Amino acid sequence: MSTLYSLLIETLIGLFKDAGFEMPEDMNETQREEFAFHALEYCKLLPSDEYERLTAAAHSVVSAWETSKLAECVRGLDQALKATAGETTTPRVFIICQGGLVQEVVGLSKQAYEICDTDAFEDTSSDEAKRYFEKLSPELQTWLRASHWRQALPVSLRNDPIASEGNMKDEVIEGSLDIGLLEKADRVFDNDNGSVFVELLQNARRAGAKSVAVSIQETGRTPGECQVTVHDDGAGIDKFQNLVTLGKSGWDNDTKRTEDPAGMGFFALCLSGVEVASGHRSVTVTREVFLGKAKAQTQTSAAYVSGTRLRFVRQSDKRALARTLEDVTEFYPLEVRLDGVLLPSHDFLDGAIHREIIDGVEVGFATEFVHPTTCVDANWNFYGLTIRHAFPDIYGIVRQNENRALALRARFNVIETGRITLKLPDRSSVVKDDFLKQFEQKALAAAYRCFQKESCHVLAFKNWQEAHDLGIVLPEAASLLATWAAPPADDSAEPLFGDRVTGVVPDLRRAIIVQYDLPNAHTLQGALHSGAILENDLYTEDPRYSGYSWYDALPRLIDTAIRVDGMPWDESPQFTSENRPFKIEVVLTLSQRGQSDRFVALPAQIHVDSQEVNSASFVAVKPSPWDKDNSSGPFPLREFIVWATFRSSDDWENDSWQTQLDQYQEQVEEELNEYFRGPRANLLVLLKKLSLDANGLAGRAGVTEMTLRRAAPNSHEWDIQLSGANGLIES
Repeated sequence: MSTLYSLLIETLIGLFKDAGFEMPEDMNETQREEFAFHALEYCKLLPSDEYERLTAAAHSVVSAWETSKLAECVRGLDQALKATAGETTTPRVFIICQGGLVQEVVGLSKQAYEICDTDAFEDTSSDEAKRYFEKLSPELQTWLRASHWRQALPVSLRNDPIASEGNMKDEVIEGSLDIGLLEKADRVFDNDNGSVFVELLQNARRAGAKSVAVSIQETGRTPGECQVTVHDDGAGIDKFQNLVTLGKSGWDNDTKRTEDPAGMGFFALCLSGVEVASGHRSVTVTREVFLGKAKAQTQTSAAYVSGTRLRFVRQSDKRALARTLEDVTEFYPLEVRLDGVLLPSHDFLDGAIHREIIDGVEVGFATEFVHPTTCVDANWNFYGLTIRHAFPDIYGIVRQNENRALALRARFNVIETGRITLKLPDRSSVVKDDFLKQFEQKALAAAYRCFQKESCHVLAFKNWQEAHDLGIVLPEAASLLATWAAPPADDSAEPLFGDRVTGVVPDLRRAIIVQYDLPNAHTLQGALHSGAILENDLYTEDPRYSGYSWYDALPRLIDTAIRVDGMPWDESPQFTSENRPFKIEVVLTLSQRGQSDRFVALPAQIHVDSQEVNSASFVAVKPSPWDKDNSSGPFPLREFIVWATFRSSDDWENDSWQTQLDQYQEQVEEELNEYFRGPRANLLVLLKKLSLDANGLAGRAGVTEMTLRRAAPNSHEWDIQLSGANGLIES
């Protein structure tokens, strides 16, 4: 890709990065080009037909540039800019170079083009640099003074009114809050029922309330409109102005330290408006007051309201509001009554087998917590506000009679919210700051301390090593292994010889680990189920345990080879149903650390080449258990061949999975009949099947006898005669 075209792409990429777009760092050049131009079209910066024309023109410019035809290149760019901008005049083009490479291309409405080499400005005090600059057109001089190339110009020539030193003054800057932000306060919260209840209940708790009474009544004005009253018995309101001062919480220093209030929660009501009463004072805060467009006057009355009472209207069904309140208060620490009825609340960590308090957060670990959350997999509770922030599940808990590794899951019940920083204003996620990183490491160590309390564990070696690095000493994992079984060729097929059995192996002296993707696995499985005896027990490879001393010391079955009549399968002659071998062996290669490989030969009755998908490629010894017509052998042979070789296709033009299976089973059955019983037996099976299929039709037609005779010697046609009780019906 040429420098000019690369510059165009990089400029577009840079603009999008500046706008806050996140892009993968590993994008190749083609992907970056596609992204840039698709973004132009998607963002409507250019109509699709114009951006396609610009793309085509840019490619032609690149071609001209690469062949060093500078004038042709500039004319092409001239035409592209003209076509894209729709200008009637020929653009003037400035090409800014540095180090012999194009750095920037600028189009202006003039009749020519110029090239400016910034390397001429290396010594900005030289007369040569000054003369070079003065020869440039006034338009280019003005543009250079206003651009980032300005610092490369001779100092004496940087005096244009756009960017002269004389107009530059040092200034002191500081953060501030523009009044325009207040006018946008109605966009701060989602204004959903949950957000409103969460914020009001948090304020009640911070005010020292012991209980909160909520009333929801239909207004009767319009369907689905309710008046909600929230009344807490807390300390009440001292300064009403703090309610509508965005960013000012008004809480005392202890509350600020432990809670980190943002001073935004009350604005969750800015779209609804609210009547506020506390003590002898009350005020009605409308949306305009929230947004700083109007003022509200507090009123004093003889009636006294303890704590704080809020009354507002929600455009929502009463039952929906009640359900939302129940969800919000499930893990809320104070009593909440809805129309006088106490709402149920639960311990967020109920079911934990281990708890610790870390940095103001109670951490609990369980294989299953008692109470699920409405937020999917929420694992943090901020006084009733439940959110999710990813924390790893650690598989390795094993219970008696539970022959599997259970996951240890974590939940975090926040006691001091000031320790953990939440994203404002809606507190929808935890901010990933340095404190959180340190806290997560402490929580991870606590998880492994939970494993210390267990009688045994089945942690993956990487977890065991991680615990060690955190200073948590654990014994090696127990040997929880699954028995080995060859997998079916089709993932949807049921296992032919039973499911794998998982359990802790108390004595590993007989154990052999079977390598994943073992060749000839189905032939080995068939041999073990037809009389072959292996003195060891086979278990499925489990790479999670690699690194443990006991696992690394186990022997491994790393290969199987097939010998037929003493010859390797690949070198043996072509066997047929008449020419069958007398002996088939599966030769196992066993590898063990610190020892030479060992070889074990097991007898097999049949070898199936399972690499041949959807092809019944097999050979059986003679004699075999399946030779007799009524013998099913040590296992059903048709099911064995299908299990080892059938694989369905997901192509939309193909039949369903079951139909594909049925068709393949019929094909395999015909081939097995031909192989073990010969063509005559196969023909009889076919005719019996046809007779069964034709049985109903024959009965309705009065046919009692069907005769087939070849029409002529060596003919492929057959004459069919149908007879009934009264003689010949049809021929």
